[in-house]
This record gives sequence, C-alpha cells and structure tokens, in this order.
Amino acid sequence: MLLCTQFCRKFGTIPRTQFCTGNTTQGDKQMNPILQDIYSTIIPSAPFIIAAYALFWVVLLVYVIKLARTTQKLSRDIDTLEALIKQQQ
Repeated sequence: MLLCTQFCRKFGTIPRTQFCTGNTTQGDKQMNPILQDIYSTIIPSAPFIIAAYALFWVVLLVYVIKLARTTQKLSRDIDTLEALIKQQQ
C-alpha cells in the first residue's frame, strides 16, 4: 500500500485509477492486485540484483586497474630494452 501511495504521488500525471484504487482524497489507496503480484515477485529479489551490479562494477574496476598496471610494466620493460639495445650498438 505504501509503494502504491508513493508511486501515485510521484507520477501524479498518470491517471490514479490505473494504478491505485480507493479514495484518492483521503489517502487510503490500495494497490492494484496485478501490480501487487508483480511487486511481490520483484521486490524480494532486489538485494540480489543490487549485489550483482555491485559485484560487476568491482570486478570491472579490478580488471581495469590490473590492465593499467600491466600496461605500465610493459612500457617500462620496452624502455629498458630500448636502453640495452642503444648500449650494445
């Protein structure tokens, strides 16, 4: 019921009868049974979805940091090899 109230207040331009039923002037709105069924399926899994996104970003950040360090190391190795080649000539 709280979710429906927040949704109806946020999107006031959407016809309220489409999402909420009840007296809209007194604030005792009831969620549409179809939306209630959908939200009851989605909301319990929200922490897992958030955790998956967080894990994805952490893995991506670690990969980018590792890639940057590898690139720096290769650049130093190339500079060292160039210096050795110049010394031998």
